[in-house]
Amino acid sequence: MKQLKSNLTDLRKIFDNIRALHICEIFQSHPLDTDSKIVKEDMEKKDFDVMGLRENGIICGYINRCDLINGPCNKYKIEFKLTDLTSDSTPIIDCISLLKEKKRIFVLQKNRVYGIITRGDLQKAPVRMLLFGLITLLEMQMQRIINNEFPNNSWKKYLKKIRIDKAENILKLRKQRSEDIGLLDCLQFCDKSNIINKIDKIKKIFEIENIKEYSKILGRIEQLRDKIAHSQDIVLETTWPNIITSIENLQNILFILESF
Repeated sequence: MKQLKSNLTDLRKIFDNIRALHICEIFQSHPLDTDSKIVKEDMEKKDFDVMGLRENGIICGYINRCDLINGPCNKYKIEFKLTDLTSDSTPIIDCISLLKEKKRIFVLQKNRVYGIITRGDLQKAPVRMLLFGLITLLEMQMQRIINNEFPNNSWKKYLKKIRIDKAENILKLRKQRSEDIGLLDCLQFCDKSNIINKIDKIKKIFEIENIKEYSKILGRIEQLRDKIAHSQDIVLETTWPNIITSIENLQNILFILESF
């Protein structure tokens, strides 16, 4: 296997240049004294749960669609909390963590609210590229460790014959295309994670008492990988907090494996 030339730090340096500004939507607003019925109709038409309120041309708060009944919107104004705000220069990987407990964050440009990021914005291409990059690095690190711990394909003893046969078929096809690879390169993510789970030193590093729980974590990461690779809805059959937890676990595991 070729020497790794990328790690989590390298990837973060690349994606630190892709920031909140690149995935946020402009936060639309109405004047404070606008009739709430008019605003509610506008929000329903646009399928907005929240909308900004502005005074003297500056967004000074927001409203929830479900709160609106009648009268001017300033009756329903909600003040921004510091914990609801982030800079437009915040790296997207940090925006992901902010959205674990919140459905939305408001984006500041200089000292004024400019945009909004919801969990749905994490489906956008920049975030998908970041996540696929993280998972690719994880898979590369697993492969590096397996190669070091089990020379000469001695890892085969941990896989069923059907999995090895599948890898050998892939190897045969890729060799026909003159690709410079080995059998380990042809294993699937699940195969590599199964082998990694058999390494005692890995268990000690992660202080694993229940290897089944660790396997579940890797399984959820693999599901996330497959959804991104096939351009599927990444929250299908799960929830945003669970997805964000998987992303946090992914970064933690990657950081530890890089030091192994």
